[in-house]
Amino acid sequence: MQFSPIPLPRGRHMLGIALICAAAGFAQTPAPKTYDAPPEIVTKLRNRVNEFFQLHTEGSINYRKAFSMVAEDTQDYYFAVQKANYVSFRILTIKFTNPEFTRATVDLEGMQKMQRIEFRGTVVPIPMPTMWKVEDGEWKWYRDVTNDQLTPMGHSDLLNLHPGEKVDPQSLTQLGDPKIVQQMGNKLLTQDSIDKGEIVMFYDKPTSTEVKFHNGQAGEVNLAWTLRYDMEGFKVSADKVNVPAHGEAILKVSYDPPADRLKTGQENLQQIMLLIQPLNESFPIIIRFHNSDEK
Repeated sequence: MQFSPIPLPRGRHMLGIALICAAAGFAQTPAPKTYDAPPEIVTKLRNRVNEFFQLHTEGSINYRKAFSMVAEDTQDYYFAVQKANYVSFRILTIKFTNPEFTRATVDLEGMQKMQRIEFRGTVVPIPMPTMWKVEDGEWKWYRDVTNDQLTPMGHSDLLNLHPGEKVDPQSLTQLGDPKIVQQMGNKLLTQDSIDKGEIVMFYDKPTSTEVKFHNGQAGEVNLAWTLRYDMEGFKVSADKVNVPAHGEAILKVSYDPPADRLKTGQENLQQIMLLIQPLNESFPIIIRFHNSDEK
């Protein structure tokens, strides 16, 4: 939850800086060891996270009630900072970081309205890495003051931030040049790829195919997708949604047309929008349907 918003740069400059910061996070933050918790513990934490963030969502905001779900060592911070509201949110991953299952990190995506006048009202996805621990038998959100970072759950002390070992401090001055930032952001985007952007399938008999995604980043990315049309019999799945650094995932696409396919009025064109987080990158995949007898 981004309690103290940072003024955002304009247009493509803003996108470039977001991409560069995300990539820098990949390079500097080693993945902590995680542990598989029993389903009942996972469910209890998931319910708690949903309850906490629902209290920061438009239509049901209640900071007083949310305060009771904040760890004691973080309550002063939560009380003092400005709090942002979200239109909606969803949990992406839950990872337990100790074998006792009393500490965890939960990554979410929150849909937030931008406040800058030139973008006001535009809803954008905001990555929301959060930390949780069991206190007095209940899961509580907390802020790790020993590892202060700029996260959606709070405004860190920017004076304590420093570049990682793989970043030349003097090169940071380039971020003041919008053209250089745009070039750097575009370079990051071209590191990810899919092996095909258009698929031909049959509308009169079952068809299946695969699309390979390559993660060219130095850290894990998450896959999601949306469909342009809701088509009966059309399915999309993936062999993995969390793709490791320089790893690959297979998107499986299938269509099993219903018996009355020609009477449904469904389109002969479908589109999958493959979404890559946390870079907010997207790949459109066009599906064109033909009769199996057509040459």
